[in-house]
Amino acid sequence: MIYLDHGSTSPLRPEALEAMLEWMGPQVGDPTRIHSPGRLANYALENSRQQVAHLVGVRPRQVIFTSGATEAINTACWSCVKKEPDSGIITSPIEHSSVRGASKRASFVIEPEVDSKARLDIASLEKALSRNKISLVNIQLANHEVGTIQPVSELANLCHKFGAIVHSDGASALGAMDVNFESLGIDMLSISSHKIGGPSGVGALVIKKGLSLEPLLLGGQQERFKRAGMPNLAGIVGFGKVAELLTQNNGLTGQMDHFQKLYKQSLSHLLSIQGVRHYGPEPPNAVSHIISLDVKGLESESILLGLDQLGFALHAGSACSSLEIQPSSVLQAMKTETQNALRISFGWSNTEKEIQAFNQAFSKVVTDLQSLSNR
Repeated sequence: MIYLDHGSTSPLRPEALEAMLEWMGPQVGDPTRIHSPGRLANYALENSRQQVAHLVGVRPRQVIFTSGATEAINTACWSCVKKEPDSGIITSPIEHSSVRGASKRASFVIEPEVDSKARLDIASLEKALSRNKISLVNIQLANHEVGTIQPVSELANLCHKFGAIVHSDGASALGAMDVNFESLGIDMLSISSHKIGGPSGVGALVIKKGLSLEPLLLGGQQERFKRAGMPNLAGIVGFGKVAELLTQNNGLTGQMDHFQKLYKQSLSHLLSIQGVRHYGPEPPNAVSHIISLDVKGLESESILLGLDQLGFALHAGSACSSLEIQPSSVLQAMKTETQNALRISFGWSNTEKEIQAFNQAFSKVVTDLQSLSNR
């Protein structure tokens, strides 16, 4: 099976697995204890924190480990709601379902408009900020379905003028672009391990220095009282290892260049097929590991199943939907002609040879389906 659904989750890198194995066997220790096993565990935890911090350009104490980006997002939203319960949250309709769901904890939610390329409308955002009491604005860094990169720094400056905190979902951007927290000018950033070849079940919330955070999970003193519970040490070590791979020896630059090659190789071929329509902008206005498209007159589910039979795994419908293909809120907000486009998403394990095989398979499936529909 050639896997082209890295936008959902990416296979575990062998280097991450090797690093994790040490903490998946008999060695055990609570990082909050001062005995030898505890000190060893604490060293592994803090070393991983430093590796992740380096990847996003912050100090280690700004990184709070979580069970994933979903928990990080919920923590960001909950903290602002807890501090200002009568305030609202601004969340655009192109945000991931976890962001839109977590935002509903607020007294009210305002959705600014987006254009046909899934770019946030600045005038609509400013109008919402000027007319309402807003505690938090969620601004996605890169869209999970069509790849659009938002001008986060510019938008964050606008939000700060009205006293709002800015949180960015960086799960689909990490590993596909240079994510520097300080340069973005935001207050909180959610990231995930499994999107970049690390293990599932671990992520992080990165917070601005000096920002007071209300924890979502209460209990122990872990993560400097910002997130209670025994840390997933093996997962955190794996996350740290992948972060290290991306920050050493031009790992991130090399990966971005590789994605760009795969993107050009695939999109140029796909657009040559009759009826294929591409959604969203192209790089540099979008990340280069996501392609969203449909074929006019054909159901995306039929194409998806045809490709699956030939050994290719990709995605259709809205992100994080059930097995049943659901209409995409992102495509609806963009006012596209389709609601169920296919998403091809590359990752660290894909090769140019695999993309060449995919291009050929896609042409065959589409041609066969078009022939059937014309009978």
